[in-house]
Amino acid sequence: MIKCQNCGADIEELVPRCPYCGAMNEPGAEHKYMQDLYKLKDDLEDLGDMPQEEISDEVKIHAKFTGKAFGLIVLIVLLLVGIFLFLRFSGDLIWKAHEVITHTRSADAREQMQWERKHFPQLDAWYEEENYEAIQNFFNETDEAADGIQYNYSNWEHWGLMAFYDPWRECMDLWNRVKNGGETYSYEFQSALYDALTMSYDRALFPLKDEKDCEQADAWIADADAFVKEVYDMDEQEIQDLKAKAEKDGFLNYKVIYQYVEENKSEM
Repeated sequence: MIKCQNCGADIEELVPRCPYCGAMNEPGAEHKYMQDLYKLKDDLEDLGDMPQEEISDEVKIHAKFTGKAFGLIVLIVLLLVGIFLFLRFSGDLIWKAHEVITHTRSADAREQMQWERKHFPQLDAWYEEENYEAIQNFFNETDEAADGIQYNYSNWEHWGLMAFYDPWRECMDLWNRVKNGGETYSYEFQSALYDALTMSYDRALFPLKDEKDCEQADAWIADADAFVKEVYDMDEQEIQDLKAKAEKDGFLNYKVIYQYVEENKSEM
């Protein structure tokens, strides 16, 4: 979970916009941009997979419409190029808008290098101690950009692992309160279920450095899976069905998952 920089509400790291105030969430917007880009790449590759024989037959059958077909192909190509260019540069535009709104700027190459030399050794030390909480707190402080400069910690070699820690931490916190009769809120059940399902859904999205990181990420995902089955009383098939229903453009639509919790909250 992170805080919306506009209204301060706790929101999912990968949602493109704050569900409470509608403000842009830069990490989520970037995530959606990358997913859209991958989808476009797959679509272009699918076009290239058509067998040559099939293409030849189609050309012969529709030879009299060659002019129109050519024009249509050109139109499709131009449309795809336009979409690609939009996706390619929309991320830059979103980031620039984010900088203007938050009165921040991205670190230049020299500033970024100096920042990494200063802070990455400490991140490495925390990692060896398995002090993931300290690492996450550092990430959160960096995101706040209190000095007006946005630094990029995704260059740190274990960054991908931390994408699973924050949602795992939220799920475990809610689970402990449920077990101990602590105070809980409806929106927490919505947010935690989205986090838990996204952890396994996005397993291959984040780069993991080595076997140790893979094992740790899988352990957190297993914990989150057990949490969902106990707290939400869902079996494996129900979990997979909900994922399939929520899937949209390469990511899970949080609105579908939130609605599921709203409709079944009496059973939790």
